Amino acid sequence: MIFCTTMILKPSRVAALCIGLLLVLGLISTTPILAQNAPSRVWTGSHLSTVSAVAMSPDGTIMASGSYDLTIKLWRVADGALLRTLSGHAAEVRSVAFSSDGSMIVSASSDRSVRIWRTSDGLPLRTFIGHTDVVRSVAFSPDGSTVVSGAQDRNVFVWRVSDGALLRNLSGNLNWVMSVAYTPDGTSVVSGGADGNIRRWRISDGALLWQFAGHGDWVMSVACSPDGSTIASGGLDFTTRLWRTSDGALLRTITGFGDGVNCVVFSPTGSSLMTADWKLAIKKWRVSDGALLQSHVESSLISSLCVTPDDSKFGYGLSDGKVVLALNSTGGGTTTPALDAVVSTTKPSYGNREKAAILVSVTDGVSAVGGASVAVVVTSSKGVRTSLNGTTASNGVATFSYTVNCTKQGIGTYRIDATVTKSGYTSATDSTTFLVTK
Repeated sequence: MIFCTTMILKPSRVAALCIGLLLVLGLISTTPILAQNAPSRVWTGSHLSTVSAVAMSPDGTIMASGSYDLTIKLWRVADGALLRTLSGHAAEVRSVAFSSDGSMIVSASSDRSVRIWRTSDGLPLRTFIGHTDVVRSVAFSPDGSTVVSGAQDRNVFVWRVSDGALLRNLSGNLNWVMSVAYTPDGTSVVSGGADGNIRRWRISDGALLWQFAGHGDWVMSVACSPDGSTIASGGLDFTTRLWRTSDGALLRTITGFGDGVNCVVFSPTGSSLMTADWKLAIKKWRVSDGALLQSHVESSLISSLCVTPDDSKFGYGLSDGKVVLALNSTGGGTTTPALDAVVSTTKPSYGNREKAAILVSVTDGVSAVGGASVAVVVTSSKGVRTSLNGTTASNGVATFSYTVNCTKQGIGTYRIDATVTKSGYTSATDSTTFLVTK
């Protein structure tokens, strides 16, 4: 399983982030950059707030995203359709991960809890309580029997999935734990945190196998290679480092970042590594020699990355609330442009018999797209579904009118789901809600 979840607004980085959100600055490298534009998007989805975590199911059919809007969403990789929304956390979702068989999802939250969900229907299976501060990162063991979590309380906990028992506290961290990962053999756990250290523990007895203050600043993300031989770490010291798992020896330091590294994730074969940094860049590196293979820039901070099992696509979350699946290539050839949809209402709430105005704005990421087919489904608080269909005008906007009927449809929160299609483009989806009062 390949995933990573890291995001924090460290005070010393706020200014850099604000500047980065306004400007895409030049990328410096001693090797050829094969792409410097935004990735070729296959589809986009959206949350109501920052997307802080993404994960890919082991079979590559589902991508999960966690958000500051307190929800986890499951997306069909084939076309970006929203399969279900998991609700239950009382604060921001910080990390998500699939079990190795894809049957379960684990999530971590600022509400200090770790939760297990059934993938097939979104049913909450178990909640682990024990951390005393924000839980930053979670991961399933390869056999799915345990879960590891790292938190701002400086603790790394190992939990038994079957009954929620806390099996072990891997202590010794001097500051927040930002990222945790199991080694592929399931015998040990690796962590990185705000104290700048990389640590590896043996799970059977909690022994600390090694630790190194390898970064000159916070370690934001750690990942293990599929064969278990190498650990990658990304830090706010503008570097990514590769370590030998067996003894922690530093194998390579990758530089060329314009700011701190927010996320690292290995390819399925382990031959390459993807990174996301505070300069809004997604980069792909060859592990054997640290050569830069690919570089893209985005319009907002990339909070997390994941890769499909065949390495043909990669997913990521953005601070503007977008969830993206993009083509993973080294340039050349042609790609199908992707639509980007945003659904909204003209007011946050409506009364009985009032007409709700629904707007669906469609672009190709740069320009408005007219002539796109838009299908809207409004689901009332009572579960009554109303389907509306239309086409975007030359300004890229389709407008719909929905008449509220409290007697039949109820009061409370109504949900709008929009799907946009056009020949020659990949489809897009988006959703929002509005309130109905008497």
